[in-house]
Amino acid sequence: MRIEDFEDIKYEKEENGICTATFSRPERRNAVTYISFLELFYVIEDMEKDKNAKVLIITGD
Repeated sequence: MRIEDFEDIKYEKEENGICTATFSRPERRNAVTYISFLELFYVIEDMEKDKNAKVLIITGD
């Protein structure tokens, strides 16, 4: 799965090492689904590969 294809999460990385995963399902009050967990897994996997990534902020719309 490519980050660009995410359905439930918006993922942003800043140069200072701060990463943000925003659950973006406001019509469902950001209820977490299997897809949401899978996308969050890919976010964490991407961070593990990025030596600059330091922290992950998880939030919702």
